[in-house]
Amino acid sequence: MSSYLSKKSVVKKIYALDTSDNYLFNIMPGVIDIMGADSSKIIPVKGMFSPLLVEDESLNMVVASAAVHHADNLESLLVEIKSKLKPDGYLILLNETPSPTLRYIARLCFAFSKILIKTVFKKYEAVSPKISASGFEYDAYLGDRSYPLWYWKQAIHNVGFEIVEYIETDMPTVKDTKQTTLNHIVCKVR
Repeated sequence: MSSYLSKKSVVKKIYALDTSDNYLFNIMPGVIDIMGADSSKIIPVKGMFSPLLVEDESLNMVVASAAVHHADNLESLLVEIKSKLKPDGYLILLNETPSPTLRYIARLCFAFSKILIKTVFKKYEAVSPKISASGFEYDAYLGDRSYPLWYWKQAIHNVGFEIVEYIETDMPTVKDTKQTTLNHIVCKVR
């Protein structure tokens, strides 16, 4: 995403955030070269979602691709992002998987039944799903979390964004065989 955006003349600087040294300093330079990107605009930043290591109200836009669903707390991350955006800033959430309510309930029931069966039969599992009222972590290794669409909308609103556009792509996720599709959410600071 950083490589693609760097080719746009209106883009002056990109902070490419990742937790992986290998990605930032070994893989990303190759991607930049292959895509013919403007490497002078891309600043690799090793870090987590919070704190975002830039000045408050210093960014025009934050673009997160297949990332936000990894946050421990969706609303807290949105607060952190909003604090870094200028008053007229945008948040573009790409390739996220908000679930319709019924699909989300079905996924919760399935995860709960697996937990219940393993508990009843005393089957040890070193890492198991974590379920809460707002979302659940279904892949502890990658930190993948599922949130229902209503929760995404409420968290976005609570933080002070307005949803400008919600785009349903009908593109399936790479690993999910449960007919979960990737969606995009364009938000503007209110």
